Amino acid sequence: MSIVPTTADEWLEAVRREFETESDRAAAIVVAAMLDEALGLLLQKKLVSPVSRENSILDGSEAPLQSFSARINASFQLGLISRFMARDLHLIRKIRNEFAHEPLGRTFDSETIKARVTALEEASDYNKKRPDTRKALGPPGTRWDFLGIAAWILYDLHRDLEETEKLSEHVPEFGYIDWSSVTAGRLKALEETDEPT
Repeated sequence: MSIVPTTADEWLEAVRREFETESDRAAAIVVAAMLDEALGLLLQKKLVSPVSRENSILDGSEAPLQSFSARINASFQLGLISRFMARDLHLIRKIRNEFAHEPLGRTFDSETIKARVTALEEASDYNKKRPDTRKALGPPGTRWDFLGIAAWILYDLHRDLEETEKLSEHVPEFGYIDWSSVTAGRLKALEETDEPT
């Protein structure tokens, strides 16, 4: 089991080590997957646990919050991230998509990717707050600017995990059985008699 970094500097170092030998394509796709997973963990911590895995809105083939885009939007609408981070995450998602769907010739120096990374840089202070740390991350250029921003966002999301409180399951509405008094055996029997719709 790997140890999850806890400070911004540790995230920057982990990203530097992980991606210093990867291609631009691999770096963009994998870092987006890391951000997607971090959002999934944040949502999982916030949301009431599903009745069963099949009913999860996060996992499974028909889960509405399975995609990176849906997780970004849900995280914003639940107040877990700001509109600014949501915007940055959507830009990172678009960069990932461009690398994933354009099979040849894409690098961080490609015109549209470079423009999106520039938009990330203009909207946030991630790399500007700690120029020495950004310089230590990697050489100047679009690739390492992108990875520096991603490392800061990973740090923010994982830090928020510690502070996020789970929603409470709603109490039974008027007229429903007080489920807290139903025994496990009786509950299982009630679930087995449900007709699928």
